[in-house]
Amino acid sequence: MKAQPTFNLKGAFADRITESKIDVKAAVKLGLAATAAGQAPKDLPFSEPGILIPYFDINGKRTKFWRYRYLKQPEVHGFAALVKRKPLKYVQAKGTLNELYLPPLIDWTEVANDPLQPIIITEGEFKAACATLHTEYPTIGLGGVWSWKSTRHKMPLITGFDDFNWEQRPVYIIYDSDAVTNPLVMQAENHFAKALTAAGAEPYIVRLPMGDDNAKQGLDDFIVNKGTEALEDLLNDAEVWESAKELHRLNEEVVYIRDPGLILRLDNLQRMSPRAFTDHAFATRVYYEEIVTKKATKLEKKSAPREWITWGSRAEVSRITYAPGEDRITDSRELNIWPGWGLKGDLVPKPGNVKLWSDLLDHLFGENKEARTWFERWCAFPIQHPGTKMYTSAVVWGLRHGTGKSLVGYALGKVYGKNFTEIDDAILKASHNEWAENKQFVMGDEITTGDKREASDRMKTMISRQQLRLNPKYIPSYTVPDVINYYFTSNHPDSFFLEDDDRRFFIHEVRAAPAPDEFYKAIERWIGPPNVQGPGVSALFHHLLNLDLGDFQGTSRALMTASKRDMMQNSRSDLATWVFNLKEDPDSILVFDRTQLPYSLWRSEDLLKIYDPDGKTRVTANGVARELSRQGVTKAASGMGVRTELGQVRLWVLRNHEFFATMKAHRIGEAYDAERKKAIPVRRTK
Repeated sequence: MKAQPTFNLKGAFADRITESKIDVKAAVKLGLAATAAGQAPKDLPFSEPGILIPYFDINGKRTKFWRYRYLKQPEVHGFAALVKRKPLKYVQAKGTLNELYLPPLIDWTEVANDPLQPIIITEGEFKAACATLHTEYPTIGLGGVWSWKSTRHKMPLITGFDDFNWEQRPVYIIYDSDAVTNPLVMQAENHFAKALTAAGAEPYIVRLPMGDDNAKQGLDDFIVNKGTEALEDLLNDAEVWESAKELHRLNEEVVYIRDPGLILRLDNLQRMSPRAFTDHAFATRVYYEEIVTKKATKLEKKSAPREWITWGSRAEVSRITYAPGEDRITDSRELNIWPGWGLKGDLVPKPGNVKLWSDLLDHLFGENKEARTWFERWCAFPIQHPGTKMYTSAVVWGLRHGTGKSLVGYALGKVYGKNFTEIDDAILKASHNEWAENKQFVMGDEITTGDKREASDRMKTMISRQQLRLNPKYIPSYTVPDVINYYFTSNHPDSFFLEDDDRRFFIHEVRAAPAPDEFYKAIERWIGPPNVQGPGVSALFHHLLNLDLGDFQGTSRALMTASKRDMMQNSRSDLATWVFNLKEDPDSILVFDRTQLPYSLWRSEDLLKIYDPDGKTRVTANGVARELSRQGVTKAASGMGVRTELGQVRLWVLRNHEFFATMKAHRIGEAYDAERKKAIPVRRTK
């Protein structure tokens, strides 16, 4: 095994401060200290090596507040790993109130008292230190994009802001370069500008460009890569927030989707074309712009949506995606519209009693422990691996009503919340697919597709496809990842048409009688009525999240069960059943007038005379050939025609397959003739 590299605390510390262009002398003034795991402050979520970052008041004296920057990222486990939560980088003592980070590299009292002195405010201590050290602009650091306020303490601006004279002071808000693609950051930015305006300041919004290879960069990255002159150009080009505050407000409400070119409302995910946005949905949103001419100053009425469409700072993302467990904005600058787990998107797994769930599965599966284990693992896998499109679907059927088949789907549906929907036979057969939008788990209740192969083929596509094309009215169509997994219930033994080599469907027949009503009522109370998250849902979530999956994989073939074999038999047509039996045991099928026909090579016309000697069915020789081909019966000479005494014919191999596998076509024709000294007798009809 390759040895893991040893962690070098001093090297990691030096690399981090160098990244922000902070030299050793400045690091000493900032009080930065590399801290080993055992020396980290108490009460941290993880004790890993990092940098202790002290905070200072306006007079340059240390306060009691500090933050800790991990140098060695803690591993993410459990629920945090499930929702793909990023490892912590910065932490602070639990319960402490954020403060302004004032790098003690300048005289902040002088800056605070001079409202003509512009100030930069950015996110992060290292960025603030870098800008303060290398530019003419004193730079305040925030612990996060919302860390300028405290909702819990009802503070519109945290302590420290009141030390400054903000009256008409230019303040440049500079967040990371991905702000324009992150509506949540834009919302924080806009509210911050509003709070600064209320304090008397004149805030400006500054947009950092993306870095090389479209990588995200912060203020320190920009200064290091482009220099202070480039920063000066950005500040000169920045616009006053007040002049475009209506456009900034729109950034909180809508986002432009570059592919395929549409507008999306963030509150309800309504999509609309740009024309519908400007001319209808938001047409009443206007503002007034002050126009200065040589003769006078006047106010000009502007259409906010029209101006926003062409505004360089509009909120926009590359495209829409549906990625369970991923961040709201993905690394590819996509808007992830997955709402989270549970009905409100905030379901958290908690250990609890899941006896009712186990009793329900025990009732449905009885003594079939293998099927029960496979099915529960099938239920758990996409919860432990969110966003996984499994290659299988589960079908639970039974002749008796009220056994609890659907209750399984409803229980799972409470874990999935808004990502769950129920469909019926009519919806499944319809051409539209609005029901599939933004869904992870779908239950088809009382499905009866019967022996219709077209419906079966459509369902197989639904189960295995990776992309879902949505075609809403009045806006361009677009695709999102298809991560839907399907659970079906039915009361019919032939509810699904199954191919003999099917690998997609798990089939289980419930043979138990319905349990007492109180059993089902207890489960319903446990999971909650429709649109209500019951007390047992978080426990079920925890149970499935921690279930041992054994060797189950999302790509695993569906478990073969006796119920599946029965449904295969029930879903076959008479001809299909006959061909299946022909493949399995040709000696018992190739019989005419109680005489076994020993031939290895057959025409479809010959076989039709065996299948339908009296011509009572509508089956043709071509129909027989199609069924032979569909079930994989071996074609002689790779399906090419061979010459016989009956002319050019196509032959099927039903015995001695290896013998005929390499034989040339003309020899196969000779063998067919040699097998038959006379034609197959034809029964005379009355």
